[in-house]
Amino acid sequence: TEKPNVKLFVMAFCPFGLQSEKAMIPVYNLLKDKADFELHYVIYSHYGNESECVGNGSYCSMHGLAEVNEDIRQLCIKEIYGKDKLWKYLDYFDHECTYDNKETCWEEAANKSGINITKITECLNEEKTAGGETRLKPEKEIGDKYSVRGSPTLFINGKSYSGTRSPESYKEAICSGFTNPPEECNQKLSNNATSTGFGGGTSSGSGGNC
Repeated sequence: TEKPNVKLFVMAFCPFGLQSEKAMIPVYNLLKDKADFELHYVIYSHYGNESECVGNGSYCSMHGLAEVNEDIRQLCIKEIYGKDKLWKYLDYFDHECTYDNKETCWEEAANKSGINITKITECLNEEKTAGGETRLKPEKEIGDKYSVRGSPTLFINGKSYSGTRSPESYKEAICSGFTNPPEECNQKLSNNATSTGFGGGTSSGSGGNC
């Protein structure tokens, strides 16, 4: 297509979803004006204990309520501040936060990204009061439409991607989706798979899903 569509489905705390996001960040920064990037969240209904969900069990995530809350926060960031701020936030959140402080470190990531913590907290509370019907419902609907069950799941122009989770591999796959690839596609990115979980570094493999 003239403007490839990129849909990446993740869970906010999934180690393999974080790996995929970290690989996609430099690709987004390179091609954000050329391709259409969409970040979505894997949402289940009636998964586990309903107290760990939103909307009386209607909207759940694999890693409990804390993960659902972070999914909502990221949706609020995208809604209020746009995609650029969301990816900037993720660049800090994914690399600098840890599994031990992930539920509080988001505030540091927000501050570093020029995001108002109070606005995002108000948005989170609003969504939970609404039972997830405003932001989580559309996420579940698009996930169901594409039969998404795990994190990460990547589609480029509607086709599922299953290759290496490295910036260069993602870039090449997206660039192959252009009718006429832009000059940005000639720029080389890292061939190394990014590390799983929070933090920097690389990985020897790209397998695994939540």
